[in-house]
This record gives sequence, structure tokens and C-alpha cells, in this order.
Amino acid sequence: MASGLDRGFISLLELGQRSPSLDTMIALSRGLQIPFSRIALLLEEQLIEAGHIRHKPNNGTKNGRA
Repeated sequence: MASGLDRGFISLLELGQRSPSLDTMIALSRGLQIPFSRIALLLEEQLIEAGHIRHKPNNGTKNGRA
């Protein structure tokens, strides 16, 4: 496995039976050759769509802070 992760563990992640750590997410992004920042953005978009988090507009400030 290019990510270095066990296939069984990846299967559990896909089934939603395990939650990945940050290290696991980075390993997956490297294995898939996708920048981690892209995965994080996609995840954030899905969480917003599902109503789990609210989108806070940036308002032109760094990190959304004044």
C-alpha cells in the first residue's frame, strides 16, 4: 500500500467504523498523491453541507480574525 497503511484499517475508515488521526490523513494524502490541504478543504465543504459546522466568512482578514 502506497500510504503504508493496512488495507483492513483503510476499509474500516471507508465504512466509517474508525476515525483517522491527522497522521493517518497525511499518510493517505501522500499515498493518493493529493495535497493534504485539498483533502482538508473537501472535508470542510462536506461538513458545512451536512450542517456539522457553520461557514465563517474570512472578511479579508488573516485566519478570519480581525
